[in-house]
Amino acid sequence: MAQLRAFVIGLMAILAVATGPARAGKSDDTLRIAVTDWWSTLDPYQFPLDEAAVFFRVVYESLVAYDERNHKFVPRLAKSWKQIDDKTIEFQLRDDVKFHNGDKFDADDVVGTIKYITDPATQLRFKDNYVWVDTVEKLGPYAVRITAKTAFATELETLAYRFNIYDSKVLAKLENKADYGRISPVATGPYKVVSLDQQKMVLVRFDDYYDKAGPWKAPIKNVIVRPIPDSQTKIAEFITGNIDVIRNASADTARELGKMPDTRVTPTHAGLLMYVTLDAMGRSDNKAMKDQRVRKAFMEAIDSAAPLASIMVRGLAAIGFQPNETQPLTIPSFSSARPSNMKSGGEARRPPSRTLSFSVARRGPVSRGSTDAEPNAIAPVLPPGKCHSCAGEPSARHSSMRAGDGPSHASPVSSRSGVNPIQP
Repeated sequence: MAQLRAFVIGLMAILAVATGPARAGKSDDTLRIAVTDWWSTLDPYQFPLDEAAVFFRVVYESLVAYDERNHKFVPRLAKSWKQIDDKTIEFQLRDDVKFHNGDKFDADDVVGTIKYITDPATQLRFKDNYVWVDTVEKLGPYAVRITAKTAFATELETLAYRFNIYDSKVLAKLENKADYGRISPVATGPYKVVSLDQQKMVLVRFDDYYDKAGPWKAPIKNVIVRPIPDSQTKIAEFITGNIDVIRNASADTARELGKMPDTRVTPTHAGLLMYVTLDAMGRSDNKAMKDQRVRKAFMEAIDSAAPLASIMVRGLAAIGFQPNETQPLTIPSFSSARPSNMKSGGEARRPPSRTLSFSVARRGPVSRGSTDAEPNAIAPVLPPGKCHSCAGEPSARHSSMRAGDGPSHASPVSSRSGVNPIQP
């Protein structure tokens, strides 16, 4: 912590006597984002990397989305849907949607995408997310029917967060379908991919996007994403104005950069739930936890707030307690981690805590109709409170693929060379 503080202060002192750094501004309408991990393909099926997931949600789209502000499913590529029976759902599709290459969206794209990801020959890392589909049928140019193998209670949620629709014409032309996100990541979202290589990814606003007035519209014209795995390089690039947003900053980095007058730190839920389970049923060799008095002593001996305050910015975390696994899962907030309502039976748990991730952004780098630049402006489909690490899915299914710090892949010079344009 002390070394980080000294590094930040020292770098700012050097800049104070140097010429003014080049900063993103309203004139170029560009947001520059630094990420830790990198991806060679922007493919939500073949390469579901945590940090890439934020950009999946602004390039690709699904039939429906979940509005977490109002807690309801809303139309996206489908304008309406109807549950026919406990296994069948029919969708009426929009007829005014274009892909980034100009192709018209229709039922063939839905059928082609779902058949591709459910094909037993298609190897996917999280294949289980898709194998519940039995059949997908085209009912008309803008109507499809999806039938599950068995009743599937979370089908709408899964379709909203997992089923991104591809251009079936482009997909059909690829000899290796896994190349879709590398050669031609064509989709229908508010941003389109202009280039993607080992130095950077460039997104631009899709001017023919069908939803020009809704919350999904692109607020910024250009987005440049750069891989900078080394934390100190990332901080230096932020302070000198070469990047505007640091995603997934450490708590220490967020504390130090948050002291800068033109910087804003935004904590968001990281989508992970941490908890300790006590073996009240005696399933393990150690039977001590079968004794309610031992469980209660264990619970009261640990103050959850203390370690959280030491690792989280301002100690921000959600703390709760669920005393009995046979009861409905409700997690109330506690100001103290010393519950007085311990009950026997079931498995006693320590208060679960949601981890937080931090975005650090420079205020006002682009024209957004506001004086503050929101770190999540690139993700208009991810409202506050949604898990950015796993494309927003509010469930326990989360794949963490974080890489350790290492030498930076990019520099202000090298990031401008070797760009491979995306093929239409």
